[in-house]
Amino acid sequence: MLLRDFPFFLSQGFKFRKKGFAFNKYIKFIMDGTRNHRIIMYEGKFLIYSFLPFLPSLQFKKAFINLIENFYLGSTPKPYLAMLSITSKCPFNCFYCSSKAFHEGELKRKEVVEILKKLKKMQITMISLTGGEPLLVDYLPDVIKQFSKDFVFQILTSGYSLDEHYARDLKKAGLSGFGFSLDTFNSEEFNRIRGGKLAFEKALEAIEISKRTGIYTMVNAVITKDKANFEFLDRFLKFLKNLEVDEVRFLEPLPCGELTHRPVELFDPEHLKILIEIQRIACRNRAYPKVTSLPYIESLWGCGAGNQHVYIDPQGFLHPCNFYASSLGNILRDDFDKIVQNLNKLGKFEKNFLCKKERRIYEKELYIRDRSLCASESDKIRKN
Repeated sequence: MLLRDFPFFLSQGFKFRKKGFAFNKYIKFIMDGTRNHRIIMYEGKFLIYSFLPFLPSLQFKKAFINLIENFYLGSTPKPYLAMLSITSKCPFNCFYCSSKAFHEGELKRKEVVEILKKLKKMQITMISLTGGEPLLVDYLPDVIKQFSKDFVFQILTSGYSLDEHYARDLKKAGLSGFGFSLDTFNSEEFNRIRGGKLAFEKALEAIEISKRTGIYTMVNAVITKDKANFEFLDRFLKFLKNLEVDEVRFLEPLPCGELTHRPVELFDPEHLKILIEIQRIACRNRAYPKVTSLPYIESLWGCGAGNQHVYIDPQGFLHPCNFYASSLGNILRDDFDKIVQNLNKLGKFEKNFLCKKERRIYEKELYIRDRSLCASESDKIRKN
């Protein structure tokens, strides 16, 4: 994997060393970033996980440099991924949706072009187009094609209204991947969560279209507290394996949108620990698809808000992430340099009223200190 880009990684190692850090710390950084990930090849390129660009690529190199500078070499945050919410419109009404905490609206094509030009100046390399439901907007192929050499594009969607013709247009324009929302294998339950009778059917149909079109196909699953157990995760992952999805991304419910009024849904340490552990299990269990658990990623690198990723709402307000309603300015109307200065002032962003600091403690420290916490349950899965 590293052979073609070996000179690049070596040069970054020397840069790391010149800053006064031991070279073995650089090696550890790489090992930590690849451990417990099932690295795969897709269309001739390697992928560690879908929150990073494929490699070899210029976008991956930029993201790698940003990560190194964030953690060791730099003094200001350098995000490499931007979630761009292009519309607040959506045919569904999920109780855990974070978009309800942000401004409503819909970005015009020229506004999206202006935003992308500014994100390019920030050294952003990945764009996740989201909403609302981004497929309700008809200019996506044109915009993706215009910036396909600058960014890796993903679309986060319910799959609503996706047909094969549109999928092929997006693929031809340069779309890298789809992330489809699917939280359970139970159709009735999923339709109830989404508030739409055909939500499950549409999601499965869209997944099939994406696979048939040759687009990297991910499932984004919000795992609520009642599903944070190995019995459910085992059945769910095997169900998704049968759908032949390329990757499953697990997320926990966070107190944003309607969930600010439903604290009972938020994870305690035991539930979060299971979502961290499932990453390690799935990496080695070929009965499952490739899994990326966001709690596992954050157990390594901490909260990425403002220093790994940013979020832009449908009116152009830039936020540290899609769970933090306070903005750093409007990227369409305010002075761009001022917004960047506001971002730089964040430093290592600490989630406060949204993500409790004590949760970050047990993510990182408790997990390292006691990996056997849920070993008895996880051993059952390893034997399958």
